[in-house]
Amino acid sequence: MIRDSSGESAVQILAPNVLCVDDDPHVLVALRRTLCQHFCVDVAQGGEQGLELLEKKRYAVVIVDMKMPRMPGPEFLRRARELAPETTRVLLTGNSDLESAISAMNDGAIFRFVRKPYNPVEFPSTVADAVHHHHLRVAEKDVAHRTLFGTVDLLVQVASFIAPGIKERLVRVRDVARSVSQASGIPTSLPLETAALVVALACATEPQPIPRRAQTAGLLERSRVLAGRLLGTLPASAEVLELFAHATHESLDSVAAALLRPDIMALLLLLEWVLLIESGSDEAQAQALLEQRGVYPRELLEALGLRVATTEQEWEISVSELEPGLETRSDIVVKNSGQVLLPKGAELTRPLLNRIRHYARSVGVVEPIWVAAPRRLPDHGARNVARNVVGGDVVAESDQLASGTWKTK
Repeated sequence: MIRDSSGESAVQILAPNVLCVDDDPHVLVALRRTLCQHFCVDVAQGGEQGLELLEKKRYAVVIVDMKMPRMPGPEFLRRARELAPETTRVLLTGNSDLESAISAMNDGAIFRFVRKPYNPVEFPSTVADAVHHHHLRVAEKDVAHRTLFGTVDLLVQVASFIAPGIKERLVRVRDVARSVSQASGIPTSLPLETAALVVALACATEPQPIPRRAQTAGLLERSRVLAGRLLGTLPASAEVLELFAHATHESLDSVAAALLRPDIMALLLLLEWVLLIESGSDEAQAQALLEQRGVYPRELLEALGLRVATTEQEWEISVSELEPGLETRSDIVVKNSGQVLLPKGAELTRPLLNRIRHYARSVGVVEPIWVAAPRRLPDHGARNVARNVVGGDVVAESDQLASGTWKTK
């Protein structure tokens, strides 16, 4: 525990979060006893309780028993992968379940399976491997998203040269997509923002005016093809193409519209909104017409009218240039070991900086580090509790003013 000059706890370094799921309370007690010295362990008695915890908290690893009466291990793994795709999954299995465990591993549902009874001395090392795998996946996804972000930004710049005046429209589409994404509760807005920009480009380059209702499906398919051509084989482009692929098979006029995935619903809303804007409607008219459709959730419709604050600046700096108040836009990672000192999205405080610089001097820290000036807090915001993310490696807490002046490089 590190304390500031007032004696208050400023930052608490925790072991990675690990979730153990089993229907037998005695097994859960044993798992906690085996792992508690190395990890921050939560237990869930049964799959339903485990899924509830996965919805509320981020875990580096989830350990689940193969045989549970109410929700078998494979069913829990399937739903856990949908809820928390970056969480590494470990399966406990008996000899009789070995074939099913191998099948689950081949399908990519689990990182590793461990036969029961497990060795209590070796098992923490297995979980440590799973934590490392989690860190690698998070880092790979972060790099993929940054590459996609840079590519999309370049596309906007190129489009502005080809068609003067289009840049402002594309920037507005991206801002609206971000607002809609936040309203729909999507964990990361970048795939939806990218898909919305591709839709706008596809619509803007259409040689003839597009009748809104008649050509919605056509524009969706045109956008899907354009996304494949523009984004090529970028790793994160798969999320964008998957969005288009699912959206082409859905209908808002069906009874099942209310069951659509939030990101699919958001994409269909943005597609219709772009069509209305391109056909001559102003934003207020477009929002009113979409409200009349009666198929979109009110919170998404209201998000169309929100003005997003100016996009924050991001830049790369060294450890020596870090300052209190900046927000990390990439994990701060120890060289060689891959240990996450501070996760992406956390705000730097003086105690955190002291710890990071200590590691930089002693064992080294991966540089450069992406940072940004944080968005201003709401009117009531003097209290800021930094996020518990990336498997719970760091929990930071600090009091700060909502306003301030931030330097940009």
